[in-house]
Amino acid sequence: MKRVGAVVLNYNCSSLTKRCCEALLDIRGGHQGIEIVVVDNCSADSDLRNLRGVTSSIGVTLLESKSNGGYSAGNNIGIKHLLKMGCDFVLVVNPDVIISPTAVGKLVSAFEQDEDALFAGPRIVGADGSIDRRAQIFRRWGYYATFFSKYPLSKIKLTGLDSRYYRTSRDFSVDTPVFTVSGCCVLFKASFFRDCGFLDEAYFMYNEE
Repeated sequence: MKRVGAVVLNYNCSSLTKRCCEALLDIRGGHQGIEIVVVDNCSADSDLRNLRGVTSSIGVTLLESKSNGGYSAGNNIGIKHLLKMGCDFVLVVNPDVIISPTAVGKLVSAFEQDEDALFAGPRIVGADGSIDRRAQIFRRWGYYATFFSKYPLSKIKLTGLDSRYYRTSRDFSVDTPVFTVSGCCVLFKASFFRDCGFLDEAYFMYNEE
């Protein structure tokens, strides 16, 4: 059975982290066997105290960073811990995400269908039911792709440019290779970090954060 680990990065949001971990615990009761690690990124004392109580009560591992090096540095602490535990896959998930009970299993299955894939992301649905369409497919890389990725031109219908480049008409219920995935929830093969290195700590936060 493949071992899946999940890292949740907390910074002054212990109530959101609790909700996220509870959703992950529902998955852990299934066949995936998820190991959950919460990394605290040097939160305020009051939030850290609450987080200690939360993680202790629900039985997940808490790693406390003594400094806030940003998104990448905090997540790398959890990723390295999970690799030492022998996890085959690592789920990096933001604390404000509620993951569905079937999502991790489907992501793992995607790797079975494409052995060359190194990471996969789920469909992201907002609280209002809207789908996050920032996962895109470009037919080729070049100035057209750059132009359409930087400007809100997804509503332009001329000659089908919205479909060909911004892919607004894509069916998000179908598994497919994409140009990018949302960083709020990504499943990586453990080999990705062993072969390519960890998240770049030169970035304190990424664009979407």
